[in-house]
Amino acid sequence: MLKDKINFEVMGANKWKHASSLAKMEDYHIRFYLDSAENGMMLSEQKPAKEIFMHQQVDLTGRTKFYNDYYPDPIIKKEIDRSNGLFFITKPFNQVVSVSGALEGQLKAIINKKDMDVGLILYEITPSGKYFQLSYYLGRASYAYDMSKRNLLKPGELETIPFYRSKVFSKQLQKGSRLLLVLNIDKNPFAQINYGTGKDVSTESIKDAGSPLKIEWSTQSFIEFGFSADVKSLF
Repeated sequence: MLKDKINFEVMGANKWKHASSLAKMEDYHIRFYLDSAENGMMLSEQKPAKEIFMHQQVDLTGRTKFYNDYYPDPIIKKEIDRSNGLFFITKPFNQVVSVSGALEGQLKAIINKKDMDVGLILYEITPSGKYFQLSYYLGRASYAYDMSKRNLLKPGELETIPFYRSKVFSKQLQKGSRLLLVLNIDKNPFAQINYGTGKDVSTESIKDAGSPLKIEWSTQSFIEFGFSADVKSLF
């Protein structure tokens, strides 16, 4: 059964595939930009001609309202909490296609603090409307470039935050399915909270919350992964 360095099962297709590297799990790669359009926030395969900033504000003083579904139970849900966070969705796929790899890309943002913990969750929305979680990313912005050295963000300046340490997945998507990316800040009551002061996070407390975290997400932000079909005919 093992034929190469990377051997994986495609969920939904019940078949095994083999590749020499993670980058070669699929034949084609596509980049989706976090776009803001008239009809809502989209995962767009076209790079926005004009950079737009999408506003998000997070109150770090409380725990009553948060959305972090990165440890899902169950994996498949009939609905998800849409009360907070930013939700980016693709157009429906016009064919059956498999998507494989890790959730990776880069975020561009301007914030009013020195650090933040970012959460990304990728779902397949099936034609019947169910949510199937494919992968997630959870990371501290100040360690995005180097896990051994903390580099604080500069408040008020545009920062680039790469992400790539995420769960590898492979799933056959049904015709009519869409991909949904949820972007939010981690304020899970069971997690260490990063209040963005720049101090050692383990020494921070809710007294350090201060004013709300204000974020301006750039539409130059993107995610990318591999597809089994020609990306020019996916939609």
